[in-house]
Amino acid sequence: MKKQTYNLFTIIVMIAAVLRITFMTISIPSLIFSDLLVEPDPTGIANNTTTDPSYGTGNNTTTDPSYGTGNNYLDPFGDNPFWNSSNYFPHGSAGEIDGTTIVVSIFASDPYSDWDSSRDAKTIANIKKYLSIAGDYLEDVVSDYGKTATFITDFEANPDLRYDMYFEDQLTDPDYLDYGDIDYDVWEYIYDNIDQSELMTEFNADNVIYMVMVNSDESNEAITCTRNWYDGMPYEYEIIYLYNIDYEEVNCPAVYAHEMLHAFGAPDLYAESEDFRIDEDFLSYVEENMYNDIMLTCTDLSSYEYNYRNVTNEVGEVTAYYVGLTDHSDIVDEWNLRESEHLE
Repeated sequence: MKKQTYNLFTIIVMIAAVLRITFMTISIPSLIFSDLLVEPDPTGIANNTTTDPSYGTGNNTTTDPSYGTGNNYLDPFGDNPFWNSSNYFPHGSAGEIDGTTIVVSIFASDPYSDWDSSRDAKTIANIKKYLSIAGDYLEDVVSDYGKTATFITDFEANPDLRYDMYFEDQLTDPDYLDYGDIDYDVWEYIYDNIDQSELMTEFNADNVIYMVMVNSDESNEAITCTRNWYDGMPYEYEIIYLYNIDYEEVNCPAVYAHEMLHAFGAPDLYAESEDFRIDEDFLSYVEENMYNDIMLTCTDLSSYEYNYRNVTNEVGEVTAYYVGLTDHSDIVDEWNLRESEHLE
């Protein structure tokens, strides 16, 4: 066997690589979607697991920079291909909800699923419609708080807002999603293929949300969720992973709006969060007093089913505060919740 020799620099790089792998391995949190831990509630009211498949979407909206493989933002040797300090996007690509937001739709395929313009024409048309309904809803919400917002979502009228991406990994594999590996694949794709600055100039946009559309079916075990901004994120791109079907239900416009609100800083109101200081007692308060808030449920409470024609849920005081529509919330103060990122 030929003896290998290494110079000092090579040895340092090898040691750093081992340390990085070890650091990443021990620091990745066990990100478990709370939806999978909730016992069924026959009434569909308390846990919303039977009549509201979206109850519990978006749990990987953690602001912990160690989320998934997020520790790659530590780049001592300058060899991280994903490093890109977000100097101009202090709160990610979706900063302030008032203003103009473009939604870039990335239709995702993998070895197990794809998109066909003829076969999937109806599904694609519905996605476009649900995006439009969600955008119109958010415009109305912002208007109710005395501000102005425009959401540009039509990827057919605006073909520059549609892209197609192929993934080597299975998009419906929960592990691929939960541990953040998918984030790096999408961030790299956006960086290599989408000129964000040019798009923002073209549409005179203030914000960009990237929405990865997955053509999932009833067998899908992954859950629609959002990779929202956190301090130290290697790229400013905020991404929604929108599964056409999860929990064996086609996602409705309220789910689209729910996830878009995550991108602007809204926390889930159905799960405990160390970061937002949301505990079990506060969740009980929410269920009793804020039961129609869109960050709690996406079900239409008059029918306890998804509504595919419009969004009937509310953006309450707490959610409005966290997306920057107000600069104060008595409820946040009373429960000693975390300060809004829009005030930091």
